This record gives sequence, structure tokens and C-alpha cells, in this order.
Amino acid sequence: MRVDILVYIVDWINNSEPDTPRVLWLYGQAGKGKSAIAHTIANWFKSLGVLGSCFCFTRDQQAERRHEKIFTTITHDLADRDPTFKWILAEVIAGDKALSTTCDVKQQWQKFILDPISKAAVSMVGRVVIVIDALNETGVEASQNHILSVLASAQVAQLPSSYCVLIVSRPLPDILEALQDIPHITFKSMDDISIASAEHNVHLYISTQLGRKLVDHFTIKQISCLVQLADGLFEWARLACEFIKSHKGGFTAIVRIGSPRRSY
Repeated sequence: MRVDILVYIVDWINNSEPDTPRVLWLYGQAGKGKSAIAHTIANWFKSLGVLGSCFCFTRDQQAERRHEKIFTTITHDLADRDPTFKWILAEVIAGDKALSTTCDVKQQWQKFILDPISKAAVSMVGRVVIVIDALNETGVEASQNHILSVLASAQVAQLPSSYCVLIVSRPLPDILEALQDIPHITFKSMDDISIASAEHNVHLYISTQLGRKLVDHFTIKQISCLVQLADGLFEWARLACEFIKSHKGGFTAIVRIGSPRRSY
């Protein structure tokens, strides 16, 4: 895991200065470990009781039209953690029944999130962290553009200073164009790390994974070989370790360690 980037994100979340950007966009190419970082952050802050919501897009769920559910899901999570927010939200929906079935993400953001938060802010204590992972996997360009327009809008800057929104995605041109030069959005690239540091993190991950509950003993040379094959890609390392630790075909982990080059 890339500890330096984790520390950077945690410091940003804990920064109480009023001019701190409300949104952080973490970007990087496929396999760099973005999602692992997003979920680590979500789990950390969930254990502290300050995770507002963690919403993940995945390619294999695009048929479920999750792009229409992003803000309703976040709303549901926020309501579960804050009784005042839930009460205000119930009043909003009771006053306009059509809102309960709207697929308009801009309307969802305004009516379900921004308005209730602004009214409930006086009773809220502590940080609230919202994580949106794999934004590039929405599957529908028009919906992605609508979501991006919401996140880039000045309305997001109106969120209380205790709210932080972490966006994770690949650096696709349309996402970059939508989020760049926005005062309330700051950037962090997965490439802002030295090759040596990336290799060290992958080495640490592989050593830890292959040292857990395995009868086989892996040599330093075998671990180093996997690190070289990973070439700094955390996702490759994760998949390789899963394959090596599996019981497919009845082969031992030591035998499977020779297979990742062909399998991945």
C-alpha cells in the first residue's frame, strides 16, 4: 500500500482550515492501486465513525444503472448515520413525492444532499468523509458528465468545511477537463511517487500476503521475481497473490508462483 499517498489523503481530510478544498481527485492508470487506497481510507474512517458513504462504480455492474443511484445511495448512507439529516430528508420527500423516483442526479444532489446538509449542519459534529471510487466506470457518458458537472459545481464548495469528498478514477480526458481549474477541487496523482518507493510498497504487500497462513516457504529470490513482474502495479501484485494462494488444480503455492507471468 502506498503509505505516503494515504498520509497525504488523511492530512487533507483532517485539515480544518476553511479554505481547504472540499474535493480531492486521486487519479492514476489502471492497476496502480487506486481502489485499494480508496477502500483503505473508507475503512479507516468508518472505524472512526466519520465515513459518510463509500460508493463504487464497477464495470460488471454497469447494467444495474448505478450512475442513477450514486446520490440516492450517498443520501441513504448519510441518513443512516445522522438522525437530524434523516428527519429533514423525510420532510423534503413528503413535500414533493416526485423526488422519490427522480433519476436526475443534479436534482438528487440539490434536494437529497445539499439542502438537508445545510439545514442539519448546526447539529453535525466532526468530519464526514464521502468516497466515490472508479468514477470512470459509470458506463454512460451522459450520466458521467452530469455527475462531473455536479462535483465541479460551485454548490459543492458550499458544503460545510467538515465535509470531504474523495474521488478516485483514471485520468481520462473528459474527467480532467471537467475537474481541472476548479477552486474547491485539489489533485493527487498516483504517479507522484518514486519507482523505488512503488517497488518497496509492492514488495511489502507481496511479502505480507504470501507470509499469511501458507505452509510453503517463499525465498527472497521468488518474492523479488514477483516484485519485478508487478512493475509497480499494485493490482497485478494483488491478483498474482490471490492466484498463488488459491487451491486451483491442486497445485501447491510454490508451483503456482511460476504461473503469474503467463496468467496476468
